[in-house]
This record gives sequence, structure tokens and C-alpha cells, in this order.
Amino acid sequence: VLGNPNVRVGTTLRLRMDGPIGALQGPGARGAAIVLTLPGRHSLDMAAPLAHLDARMAGAAIMNRAAGAELTLRFHAAAPPFVARARGNTLEIVLAATPGAPAMRAARR
Repeated sequence: VLGNPNVRVGTTLRLRMDGPIGALQGPGARGAAIVLTLPGRHSLDMAAPLAHLDARMAGAAIMNRAAGAELTLRFHAAAPPFVARARGNTLEIVLAATPGAPAMRAARR
């Protein structure tokens, strides 16, 4: 688990990987971005469609590098609190809801 484990409700983002996720690393939230690294894993999904699931997001990208996948979520303003966790072969990220705004849920991929 990476991020704030108290985040339970918000926008849920999911990406499938090529095998079970053993570790999540990275600086996490950095200004207007969230950066995560998944050592030894490669993404089977594109990240760009995730940006359409939350209006606060300016873009999303995943780079499959030799050492593993690197996910970057960019936001229009400061990155919201989040929690990222491994669910078998799936990376699940929950972005905390903006106070007063309804939570949006991602469709299961």
C-alpha cells in the first residue's frame, strides 16, 4: 500500500499488469502529479483513458521500462490524497473525493 491508507471513498482507477504485483514504489504525490513505480511489472492497459474518469486529471501515462512500469497521473491543481494498492495482477488507485463533489467510480476493466 502506498499513499494515505485512510482514503476509502473516491474515484477508483484500475490498471492490469502482466503478473502479480509484488511491490509499489515511488515518491507518490509530487505537486500536481502522482508517480508510482511497479518493479518487475509491465502494464497490459493504457493509462490515458484513466484521465477521463476524473475531471481533476489533466492526463495519465504509463511507461513500461526494463526495470518495471512507471505510472504518472497529472492534475490541473495539486494532487488529491490517494491510496494505491495491489489486488493480484491489478493496480488499484483511489483518489479522495473533493469535498462536496459526488464520487465517481471506474468501470471494472
